[in-house]
Amino acid sequence: MTKTEQKVLAWVKAHGSLLAAVLVSILGMVMRYPLRNIVSSDAAVYLLPWFAEMKERGGLAALSSQIGDYSILYQFCIALMTYIPVEPLYQYKLLSVFFDYLLAAGIAVLVYGLYDGTGNTAKKSRAAERAALVSYALTLCSMIVVMNSAAWGQCDSIYAALCIWSMVFLLRERYAGAFVILGLAFGFKLHAVFIMPFFLFVYFYRKRFSVLYFVLIPAVMTACGIPGYVMGRKVWEGITVYVNHLPAGQLYMVYPSFWAFLPDVEAGSDGFAFMDFYRYKPMALFFTVAVLAMLIMLLLYAKPRLEGRQAVSAAFLLVLSTVFFMPVMRDRYGFLYEMLAIPVAVLDRKTIPPALALHILMYFHYAGRLGQELLPFSMAQFSGMLLILFLWYLMILLHGMIKENVYAKD
Repeated sequence: MTKTEQKVLAWVKAHGSLLAAVLVSILGMVMRYPLRNIVSSDAAVYLLPWFAEMKERGGLAALSSQIGDYSILYQFCIALMTYIPVEPLYQYKLLSVFFDYLLAAGIAVLVYGLYDGTGNTAKKSRAAERAALVSYALTLCSMIVVMNSAAWGQCDSIYAALCIWSMVFLLRERYAGAFVILGLAFGFKLHAVFIMPFFLFVYFYRKRFSVLYFVLIPAVMTACGIPGYVMGRKVWEGITVYVNHLPAGQLYMVYPSFWAFLPDVEAGSDGFAFMDFYRYKPMALFFTVAVLAMLIMLLLYAKPRLEGRQAVSAAFLLVLSTVFFMPVMRDRYGFLYEMLAIPVAVLDRKTIPPALALHILMYFHYAGRLGQELLPFSMAQFSGMLLILFLWYLMILLHGMIKENVYAKD
């Protein structure tokens, strides 16, 4: 072996993680490329017509009024796209794919910072690096992520990535940055509300920051509408635009939900549940708040270590509970907890079986929503499976937190 070869191999060994990350990044794009021309029903009915209307009305000038039902900030992104001579479908997908990478990077950083290893500092650092790399690869190459952005053309990775990065800042006690990033997530999509129970839990548990930080969320949300205000929109529209995100008449919508178990709520062939929505809605909302309050109290009792893996476990349980018990949830609303299941599994191997089951179920659900239905069971049965997974996770994660807390006292 020549000296040059030895130097090259030594460099590869020293930079193995970086090279692996680059290769995974390339693989992620290769996985997405064949899906570039798929036109989902959402793209055909909503996204592409919005683009065409904004272009016809002058791009940025079209921000003077609401087009579609997404936020002003997302409309601003569409307006900018109208000036780029690239197929609009590709632009939508590339925007989401960019945030796929930001999401994967955020989860990798989260795992690296929360990794609980053994041994000396150097050994622990290498193990944390490997865990972060695995998390990056699993997230970026997850078929749920790939199908959401590259096939469906949806933008769930945008708010999810920002929520993950807000968690990174929150757990590192950089509270102003955490709430600004979370406000930006809200500026893109109201779905960022799913991470709020975790922020509230950290507030009550740590008692290290003021409740006034929460005011940054609506402040940043409002600021996200500046491009629209410049074009003549009213300032309050930066927040009121989200009223259009709140569907009425459906107790659950094409997604597993606790409310699929009600005996007189029957979903149609398309999976939508319309019956008795107004009768059950107030009760459903109060019940969800009660469930989240009890879970937060359980977590306060369990005392998870927010400096380690239990932080992401607590976040996962709260986000999953919010989506599963909240009424009027629909397909893709579980994207954030589906992503959080990845770092939970990397940091706690006991959760690998339920994580695999969760992602397999959701993959087939995604495939069904994009084409032929592949799930051979009803929405109530699907909801029962998710409830079993929720209880499985609850048993593993809460038991681990309480057990570790007892050992810590000893």
